[in-house]
Amino acid sequence: MRFEIVAHAKINLALHILGRRPDGFHEIDSLVVFADFGDRVVLTPNGAPKLKVRGQFARDVPSDASNLAARAASLAGAPDDIGIALHKNIPVGAGLGGGSADAAAVMTLLGQRFGCPVPNVDAVAELGADLPVCLTGRPARVTGIGDGTSPLSGMPRLPLVLVNPGVRLDTATVYGCLGTKFQPPLLPLPGELTRHSLCGWIGRHRNGLLNSAARLAPMILETLTVLTEQAGCRAAAMSGSGATCFGAFHTEQEAGLAAKAILRQRPEWWVRPTLTRNALNAASRVPGAERLVRAPDGEIRQP
Repeated sequence: MRFEIVAHAKINLALHILGRRPDGFHEIDSLVVFADFGDRVVLTPNGAPKLKVRGQFARDVPSDASNLAARAASLAGAPDDIGIALHKNIPVGAGLGGGSADAAAVMTLLGQRFGCPVPNVDAVAELGADLPVCLTGRPARVTGIGDGTSPLSGMPRLPLVLVNPGVRLDTATVYGCLGTKFQPPLLPLPGELTRHSLCGWIGRHRNGLLNSAARLAPMILETLTVLTEQAGCRAAAMSGSGATCFGAFHTEQEAGLAAKAILRQRPEWWVRPTLTRNALNAASRVPGAERLVRAPDGEIRQP
């Protein structure tokens, strides 16, 4: 017997850095969505607890107890005989929350199949800043240090092209280069959310970590240029702390053609057309995950 789930890649459609707290963590304001692809996570109750990692990006992650998926299983109180297998399709250190997505998927299966409760929001956020929103699994406004999560309804499924120029970045290092120039909160979302209005909204923002990431990996700027040059690209930005960037399109056909064009131009890059998930096909799947929905004022509430 085995239980399987997809750990969907996280994408920051917009990310502003509002300031630095006395404890060294940064306050953010971000619009987060999830792609229609991700890592494959399998749990097997087989009496031989271990972690196996396979896939395109397997060599880039640890296969021991330091892996976020293994740490999540321990935090959630997994039974002793659970084996974990990861098939890594999400680039590592790429701003797509792959490690947090894997950890959330493990907690989801443990909650669904084994009745393991979701730990409290502070413990979850300590394990990974993206983990609270990955557990809810739906479009959300994310604030605080990642622990303020407000799910959003009515979000359109947006065609994107994800591009990583083969660069791996450490989030802490990117934040360490940030300096003291911060940003205001994100603009209000359009009253009528369509692909057209959302693309326009994305274009009015700038990832607050872009300058820091580009100093460490100048190819990010070239990646953004290549994306914006594609026919039909309505907006382009970096996701998370990079180095993955995305282009937003109005149609899946435009996104697919752009992905093929970029691969012809840069065959060594990782390029993936995708469609974002909305609240209808990304409802929270793990019992107790509603406890992780915390408003910016710190109140815990159900979505």
